[in-house]
Amino acid sequence: WDGRQLFLARDRLGEKPLFYARQGGRFLFASEIKALLAEVPPEPNLDERFAVLEAAVEPETLFKSIYSLEPGHWLRYDGREVEVRRYWDLPEGPVDARPEAELAEELRALLAESVRLRLRSDVPIGLFLSGGLDSALLGALARPRVVFTCRLPYGSAFDEHEHARAVAQALEAEQVCVTVTARDFARELPRIVWHLDQPIATASSAAEFALARAAREHVKVALGGQGADEIFGGYVRYVLLAEERRLAEADLLRDYHPLARALWGPDAFTDPAARYFRLLRRGQGAEAGLDTVRRLFARPGSLVDHMGAADLALTFPSLILMNDRAAAAYGLENRTPYLDHRVVEFAFRLPAEAKVRGLTTKAVLRRAARGLVPDAVVDRRDKKGLGLPVGRWLAGELRPLADELAASLGRRGIEITSAHDRGEFDRTLFTKVSLELWFRTFIDRGGESPLS
Repeated sequence: WDGRQLFLARDRLGEKPLFYARQGGRFLFASEIKALLAEVPPEPNLDERFAVLEAAVEPETLFKSIYSLEPGHWLRYDGREVEVRRYWDLPEGPVDARPEAELAEELRALLAESVRLRLRSDVPIGLFLSGGLDSALLGALARPRVVFTCRLPYGSAFDEHEHARAVAQALEAEQVCVTVTARDFARELPRIVWHLDQPIATASSAAEFALARAAREHVKVALGGQGADEIFGGYVRYVLLAEERRLAEADLLRDYHPLARALWGPDAFTDPAARYFRLLRRGQGAEAGLDTVRRLFARPGSLVDHMGAADLALTFPSLILMNDRAAAAYGLENRTPYLDHRVVEFAFRLPAEAKVRGLTTKAVLRRAARGLVPDAVVDRRDKKGLGLPVGRWLAGELRPLADELAASLGRRGIEITSAHDRGEFDRTLFTKVSLELWFRTFIDRGGESPLS
């Protein structure tokens, strides 16, 4: 504020949230929506678009008249008009055609510098360690004295404790483990919804909050591996679509697309943007987000870059908001070396095969980690994300609670239906539960405090 106009800006990748509203001739802004609700009446901005991605799509929020300033944007308010402009974007080339060995060497140097900058502190720093490549490489570069792992003894689809334990031993770091039970989940979810301000597209928030709580008992700053999957091609869905396009363009199958569709379905080999949106969408409803995916897929660059850009726009905001809110809830500072803009810009100039090569994800990151991280971690192909068996809990021991909340949401006239079966990882019932808790916390009660 210079006496004439207000200038706001949000960081490039959205590590910190920033919300604003205009109310009664005033311009209001805050890092949390609940602060704005002291002046803005809480009215739901909810339609069938929400169910598609199970989250609001920026710049909108689930509150009428409250908006999110998107990452990489600035805002100017002169007392009359609001002007919003983008100041940073993902690079659109040129592709860095150097040999992969040189790319890996530069990446290692970039990450080392990014970690070095984020180790600046007069207090001890810890690390969130999953047992996968991303956090293991940060550990090798940062050498923390203590690491924090979520132990989830609910089967191989969820528990990675043994992998994390092996990395912690290699780092010679103390390992602090937390476990989240169904009872923990039921007890903490109302407070988590209050901290988040609005439901988000992930069911792992209880684990994230438990890790932050445990970390704050030991350190005030923690490093995390957020963003590596999006920028280096780490998700299985990237492999699925990349392989489909490879087959679609193969000489052998060029004239046999109709035959392939007879086996794989009528949409096989069609518009890549629409195909990727199908992988992202969760619920039935208007195709909110498809225009964004198509716009990003029209950019110069590889298919893998397009998918990463779409994720950064549509799914990553939920993950990074959860990360920030969990840390803030316990007075912890979270630092994310992979989101250094120099690392991100480097990643989006890589050739496609440096990210996804056949069934190998994050190819160049694996090469950069070789020699720093145990080979067993570098060569892993079965890495899981941080997930909880929420569907199992809500259909089992928490079924009475889930049914009551889902029924209450239905009485509000809101229906959420899954777009396709995702098995153990279907979040439809969890979304209903979270949305009803959000209504009760913010719309019915103004968000002054969490539900008990």
